[in-house]
Order: sequence, then C-alpha cells, then structure tokens
Amino acid sequence: MTVSEFEGFFDQFVLEARRVMFLKMADYTREERATGNFERAAEDLGLEPLQVWGVYFHKHVQAAQAFARTRDATSEPIRGRFVDLLNYAVLGAALAKEVTT
Repeated sequence: MTVSEFEGFFDQFVLEARRVMFLKMADYTREERATGNFERAAEDLGLEPLQVWGVYFHKHVQAAQAFARTRDATSEPIRGRFVDLLNYAVLGAALAKEVTT
C-alpha cells in the first residue's frame, strides 16, 4: 500500500470508527457519560473503570492476535475488530484522563 493509498485508507477507517463509536455508545452510556459502560461494570464487580476497560480491550487484542496467527475471523470481520481496538484505545485514553486530572 502506497502512502497515498494508506492516507485514504486511514481517513475511511477513522470515519468508520467514529460512526461505530457513537452508534454503540447509545447502547452503553450512562447518564450522558461516554464511559458509563465501564463505570457500571466496575461498580458491579468491585473494580476500577480502567481495570474493566483493560479486560475489554484485551479481548479485542486477543482476537487480533488470533487473526494474525490464523488469518481466520469467523465470528465477525477482522476490520470490525480493528475498529473496536481503535475505539477502545480512545475510551482508555478518556478513562486515563479522568484518573490523572
């Protein structure tokens, strides 16, 4: 992939990730909090929201690693897993910002 091709790919990928983020966020938010899903699970499990995020993020990392090994993504297209990884990275950064400010 050339740099020019990558630039177009990148732009489309980020747009897709943004669309997915806000589409799914409607199902997971709590009282207008973007990180509400992690906060609810943390309360239920006696953990910190960032710890819950780490478990969720790790699940997507494992799926990407499995694809790297096998080139197989049976349950959902691998592109969706990478979109999720990008979105979880952003959510993790948001949670980290909250605990460091």
